[in-house]
Amino acid sequence: MIHGRRSSYENSQLRQMKRAELAREDERLMSFDRLTPAKWGVLYSCLRKRLDGYEVVSVPPFLTIFNDGKDYRVTQGWEEALDDCQDMPAARLDYLKREMRYLIDDPHAYTETTGNIEVRSPRWY
Repeated sequence: MIHGRRSSYENSQLRQMKRAELAREDERLMSFDRLTPAKWGVLYSCLRKRLDGYEVVSVPPFLTIFNDGKDYRVTQGWEEALDDCQDMPAARLDYLKREMRYLIDDPHAYTETTGNIEVRSPRWY
């Protein structure tokens, strides 16, 4: 179970005792400080909830775009997070930034509509 920040309980013996009471045999308690981006998680990025929406904190070096643009539109900071990804090759970085901008500007860029059915054209990202 992931709950709170380490700083919330590390200086309070009362909170540490309470936290120890909550632990169950089949659970492991940890704070959000322990989480790190999954280097090999191609479909996942780390996000931060803000009052005005979501902000991308980091992306994995093998990030794969698999949604259409409307899913990326609600999140800000893609370019900065891509720039901060140290293990991503420059050519892939440039390609993903270009594709991300394209999908955010035109969410249905790779979608074809026939009647009431929407189909996204398969592409390797």
